[in-house]
Amino acid sequence: MKSKHFKILVTAALALGGIAFIASQSVGDVGMYLYVEDMMKQPDHWLAQKNLSVHGYVVPGSIRVEIRDQKTHRTFQLERQGKIIDVRHAGVAPDTFKDQAETVVKGHLIKEGDQFVFQATEGEAGIVAKCPSKYNGQR
Repeated sequence: MKSKHFKILVTAALALGGIAFIASQSVGDVGMYLYVEDMMKQPDHWLAQKNLSVHGYVVPGSIRVEIRDQKTHRTFQLERQGKIIDVRHAGVAPDTFKDQAETVVKGHLIKEGDQFVFQATEGEAGIVAKCPSKYNGQR
């Protein structure tokens, strides 16, 4: 009888341990979804957050692209409701990424001197853009 209870306890402990491990691993992937104006109300508050998604529109004429070390690097600005954030990104961007595109960038906020800059995750995972022609006039 003792060995039956022991096996049940070991099985339960392993199951709980597995669930705890999976839960602890997924906690780091959870992030906040913000609009540009919400982030810029209190940007210092968001500096410690690692997984942020920020939603806005690409400011016309703000996209700058250069090739360094055989990798595409771009800077641009996102705007929404009069608030603007500078964004940096390296790697491939989607074809829909253009001036005025409704865009979500994923990454983290950094501070350089007295300026806040959003460092997007490298590659296509860092930028999600919708076709601007579908959304003109809906801002």
